[in-house]
Amino acid sequence: INHIKHRRFKEAIITIKERNPMPLSVGRVCPHPCERNCRRGLVEEVVAINHMKRFCADIEMNSGSAYAVDCNPDTGRRVAIIGGGPAGLSCAYYLRRLGHSPVIFDMMPKLGGMTRYGIPEYRLPKKILDWEIDAILGLGVEARTNVKLGKDFTLKDLSDQGFEAIFIAIGAWESTPMRVENEHAEGVLSGIKFLERQHTGDPMPLGKRVAIIGGGNTAMDAARTSIRRGADEVIVVYRRTRAEMPAESYEVDEAEDEGVKFHFLAAPTKIILGADGRVKAMEIQRMKLGEPDKSGRRSPVPIEGAFDTIEVDNVIAAIGQRADLSFLKNDSLAAGKIEATKWSTIPADAGTLQTKIPYVLTGGDCFTGPLTVVAAIGAGRRAARSIHLY
Repeated sequence: INHIKHRRFKEAIITIKERNPMPLSVGRVCPHPCERNCRRGLVEEVVAINHMKRFCADIEMNSGSAYAVDCNPDTGRRVAIIGGGPAGLSCAYYLRRLGHSPVIFDMMPKLGGMTRYGIPEYRLPKKILDWEIDAILGLGVEARTNVKLGKDFTLKDLSDQGFEAIFIAIGAWESTPMRVENEHAEGVLSGIKFLERQHTGDPMPLGKRVAIIGGGNTAMDAARTSIRRGADEVIVVYRRTRAEMPAESYEVDEAEDEGVKFHFLAAPTKIILGADGRVKAMEIQRMKLGEPDKSGRRSPVPIEGAFDTIEVDNVIAAIGQRADLSFLKNDSLAAGKIEATKWSTIPADAGTLQTKIPYVLTGGDCFTGPLTVVAAIGAGRRAARSIHLY
């Protein structure tokens, strides 16, 4: 802030990158929870730290080249990073600055993880994300894409190849099923897959009436993307009330401003198919709020006999996501040492991020469950510190 005050913008961005190597992306998509806790709000209004970081990052990008950051001399130590999302990119950035040689392995054609394949273009233009990733790779970080853990390589393979540490940051790409009749019919898709296909050149065909199931940020992204795709009517079906929605309030407001409709206290019970086998309508059950659940939110309770049917051309389910940990089954290195938790996350020490295998660490959504981009970046930096100390 002091650098910005004195118009030392280059020094400001160098300072920011001591803790966050992706301020362009964070400046655009972060819900900035820090600002809600800013003490300046007790006096006048909070410090707009998110926009200040974005401002400096935009100046750097518009200068045409990334500002040089210091890197230690090469140590000769190789680290494998599985997953090229914000956690993996952050870990690679700080390991490289410490002098180590990180290699990123990613299952998708391009790096970025959910920042590329889960966040819509209107929130984070991909040319901006590309610029930021290129600056990280430009430090000397190697990337290998279109390779998937458990299919193209194993943890044992990486260890045999001489990698002295491994960081698992594979995100949470698997959707939580709705567990309703006909949920796999044509015209029904998960929110994650719907948004991913928007960025891979294979967008899901959309009809005029689209129903979104869920109340999180992925649901809002899917709803607003459907509006941009030309849907006449987009309805968000959520089993609690607006007050309990996990999505950021401004995301809900903006969706409403763009014409998205909301059906609160309702849950899908069945997908109704037409003669062609495609989705034709959806049966929903009306709910009421009961006692609070373990998270403190009041649990929805079905109202007996209260059912409605709404006609829809597509149903997009965005009720949750989790990590795909199927790779653990056939990995000889992980056998008996790394087992998925009941929440489909990888267990590790909360401080060091080490699993029961000391040189195998994990972080990001596959460790905590789905959180924010900035939380994943923080996990990557902490992992780099632990790997360096190890």
